[in-house]
Amino acid sequence: MNLLTLPKSLSSYNPIPNGCLLYLPLWNPGLSGSTFKSIDPYGHLCTVTGALYGSTGRTFDGADDLINCGSGASLDDIFDTGGTYLAWINPSSDGEGDKGRVIEKANPSFFTTSEATGKVKMSFAQLFSTLYGEWETTATEVTIGTRTFVAVTYNSSSVANNPIMYIDGVVKTVGSGLTEVSTPDGTRTSDAASDLIIGNNVGGTRSYAGIIETTWAYNRILSAGEIEHIRQVTK
Repeated sequence: MNLLTLPKSLSSYNPIPNGCLLYLPLWNPGLSGSTFKSIDPYGHLCTVTGALYGSTGRTFDGADDLINCGSGASLDDIFDTGGTYLAWINPSSDGEGDKGRVIEKANPSFFTTSEATGKVKMSFAQLFSTLYGEWETTATEVTIGTRTFVAVTYNSSSVANNPIMYIDGVVKTVGSGLTEVSTPDGTRTSDAASDLIIGNNVGGTRSYAGIIETTWAYNRILSAGEIEHIRQVTK
């Protein structure tokens, strides 16, 4: 087993460490093995299935590749009081089943979808007790074969809440670039029993296709300024 424990200090890696629960610069040679720890205060043990390492990140095959980062308590239900997912991606299609997961913990999930004319949409879904919520970019925003920064913020404490997405720094809100395709109902379903997966779902049936360069997960809603700062510093 190739197990590497990396420095826990975020200062030389992560632009904004406050509230960061998971940080995976998958281009980093220290994360090139089949097993590694995340570069954050928690050091989540991540196990790779497929997902070939390269200097620009991990390449996922759109069939069965994934990185499993477990279900540490710090990763559970991070959207309860507001959370954020961010990633640098370079998709080659919209992935397995037209819903290639960038990052998922059962549900919530952040994924590519609806490929058309060389582009894909980004979608975010959250499971609730009666009916799940799902929102996607109104247009196909991410160009296949192009490195793109994507982010989503959300608070699952109320069905009235909607996520905000960011595509290469451009804000997308419901009615202005973001469409609600399923309106949530009930109470949010806990993800505490499920592992956090990069590039797939836990069942291995929604593999992302293309490169994932870097991913972040926060237990707070990052401001537009913070998200843009991360994009600028890491682009």
